[in-house]
This record gives sequence, structure tokens and C-alpha cells, in this order.
Amino acid sequence: MPSSPWRLIPLLLSGCAVLDMQEHTRFDPYPNGFHYVVRVDERYPEASEEAERARMAWLDRYLERHGLCPNGYTTTLRRLIDKPELGETYLYYVGVCNAEAG
Repeated sequence: MPSSPWRLIPLLLSGCAVLDMQEHTRFDPYPNGFHYVVRVDERYPEASEEAERARMAWLDRYLERHGLCPNGYTTTLRRLIDKPELGETYLYYVGVCNAEAG
């Protein structure tokens, strides 16, 4: 029995999310936190809840990849930065890892 091509759609969509992550973000870890910069555009607008969920999912991937903030983190800064000379806008986040409970 041939397999359905529809079963590949979730895999293809997750591949797009990874490409978007690489294209739209920059992550700089440091010992107890991170700086995270995300380009804002028509696909991922600043005020969109759906876009913010995607940005946070990408951040979670970075944190996991770097083994950073196993007890979670606190966002200490979220700022919109407009770069008119580049024709681009970014969201800049600063996060601090939460201390181990106990």
C-alpha cells in the first residue's frame, strides 16, 4: 500500500520554521543569560501573538541547544529597534536564567 504524501506536510512545515529561525534570529548566550535579536517583518509582525509564539519557540530551541537556563528564564528587556538605514526592524530581548530552586 503506497504511503500518503500528506504525512510529509508536518515535516516540511517544521523545516520551514527552522529556516525562518536561521534567517530571522541571532542568539548570543552568556553564562547566566542571553541576548536574542529577531527581525520583524510581514510574516512575523511585532504585535502578533502568533509571531511571538514562533519567536519564543525559536528561543527555546537555542536555549536547549546551548544547555542554558534549565530552570527557565526571566525576560528583563524586550525592545523594538528600528533600523531605517537598513529598512529593517528588530526585537531585542535580554534574558537572565532563573536560579535553581532550593
